[in-house]
This record gives sequence, structure tokens and C-alpha cells, in this order.
Amino acid sequence: MTNSLRNRVEELEERYKLIADNLVDAIWVLDADTMVMEFITPSVEKLSGFVPQEYVGVDMRLRMSPASFDSFRHTLVEERRLFEGGNGRKATMELELTHKEGHTYWVEIVARFFRDDNGQLKVVGVSKDIGNRKRAEREREALIKDLGRALAEKEALLKENKILRGLLP
Repeated sequence: MTNSLRNRVEELEERYKLIADNLVDAIWVLDADTMVMEFITPSVEKLSGFVPQEYVGVDMRLRMSPASFDSFRHTLVEERRLFEGGNGRKATMELELTHKEGHTYWVEIVARFFRDDNGQLKVVGVSKDIGNRKRAEREREALIKDLGRALAEKEALLKENKILRGLLP
């Protein structure tokens, strides 16, 4: 390899490393048949606490809640059927994953199927932390419930008020 080509390759590798190390979202490749992670960017550590080496080669059911894994698997089966029928598209899912420290966290995954150079079916995806959005949704739901209770209480008080007014001369 000539020096100029070697320098160009090193420059591109440096850029890739800079981008991969500073991503907020995790980009990954999963083997579609084994459900084993083949590649994931270093940004996964910010999301999950796991370094990439602790993700690569691991079956995804070990990193997801059982309900999320079932949803993930079901979606991949349907998307695979569409892909093999010539109608490949991106799928978006919200999944609950397990952090290295034991707690769970939520990510939004956008993924799609592709065939690698050897013709093997893979899934490429991006995982984005949606913990703040999930917290806001829970708070909104709690507020809606509180509002419903307050409105029911108001209606009960109005009925009582009507009854009491009817009793007064």
C-alpha cells in the first residue's frame, strides 16, 4: 500500500472513530437468524453500561425484558416476511432493555433488514434513549387520572349541592 493511500485509510479510520465514540445513539448489526449482536458502536456504554465487547456475540434476549424481546422477535418475523417478499422497510419499536447495573431503560429502535456480502440476512439499527419521553408519558397519564378523579368529585359535589338546595326553604 502506498503511503498516500495508507494515510487516507488512517484518516478515514480516525474520522470513523471520532464519530463512533461521540454518538449519542447506538448503531448496531444483528444476525437475523441467531439474534446475536455482531457489531455495536461504543456509544452503547452510555445507554446500557455495557461496553461493545459485552454486547457483541450476546443473544439479545439477555439484554431485553421478556415482554420487549417477544415484541422485538414478533416485529422481526413480520418485517423479515416483508423483506423477503421484496417490501423491505424500516421498523420502529419501543423496547425496555436491561442496564448493566440491573435496572431497565427504554430505547426507540429503528431497524431494517439487509443482506451482507455473503448473502446472510442481517438487521441494522439505531437505538435511541427515550427515558425522558417515557417519564413524561407516565406523568401525563398520572395527571389525566388525577383530573378524572377531580372531575368526578366535582360532579358528586354538584349533585350534593343540588340536593341540599332542594331541602332549603
